[in-house]
Amino acid sequence: RCPKVRPLQMASDVLAGVVSGPFRAAASLGVALRGAHHATITRPDPNEDGTKLVAREYWAGLSVAEDSVLVRAGRMNLPFGLRAVEHTLWVREATRVDLNQYQQHGLSVAYNNEAIRAEVMGILGNYQLGPDIYRERGASGYFEYAFSPNLTGGVSTLVTSAGADALTGERNALRQAHGVFGRFAPSEDLALMGELDVLMKSTEEDGANIGGVGYLQADLEVVRGLHLMGTVEALRSDRSGQKGVNLGGWLSGSWYFTRGLELRVDTIMRQRQLLRGEPTSSLLVLAQLHLYL
Repeated sequence: RCPKVRPLQMASDVLAGVVSGPFRAAASLGVALRGAHHATITRPDPNEDGTKLVAREYWAGLSVAEDSVLVRAGRMNLPFGLRAVEHTLWVREATRVDLNQYQQHGLSVAYNNEAIRAEVMGILGNYQLGPDIYRERGASGYFEYAFSPNLTGGVSTLVTSAGADALTGERNALRQAHGVFGRFAPSEDLALMGELDVLMKSTEEDGANIGGVGYLQADLEVVRGLHLMGTVEALRSDRSGQKGVNLGGWLSGSWYFTRGLELRVDTIMRQRQLLRGEPTSSLLVLAQLHLYL
């Protein structure tokens, strides 16, 4: 099979924040050519790609208790697991908590001090998605503890229900994810992080099923601004009929060669187990240039 080369426009967003006394607010507005259908505010055909406006986040809140507690309302990232920039990792796609499009509207309370980082969010639904039958309601949260300055560990949980699954259309969808995560820096130049989650899903058509997903990543700063990263991931689907475990490996390089500019290259190899037929393998090389103003 001949390789395909395709230019991609990633996130092109403008973000703004306000801090005035205890008041806090933030919002983003951007343009997407492909994907990000759950974040759009211009309602294109959900089955087709095209230029659309997206608003991934917008919220307002109050910071109290000497800035250790933040109460917010709006459209926010779900508090769950590790907030990785690699939004296509299976651990982010399967739990539906990536930074690209799966933010939700709701109410959030976050607490931070030197040893504890925690947040819980009541999910009211994604009101940029319609009709209402597809909106998930429930709760999500995490608790992370710093055992030492270079070692943290935590747990996270998510439970949502919807009249119909927004991705599959299956009715009476109850979705859960529960897991553990951790971060460890054995030296100033090396960081290790990982997450392991149990997936549970129940729908009218597919019944109740259990799966799992996880990943482990090592990040080495070779010289100042140049990072080499290796990632392994695994996914066991929470759909009936899925056999075996999907396996993936990433080899990545990230170079911040000047202020505000990053060049990143990811080589992603994956083997997927299909509902029918033999497993399939894929190789993707993704080069990205990130500009931060």
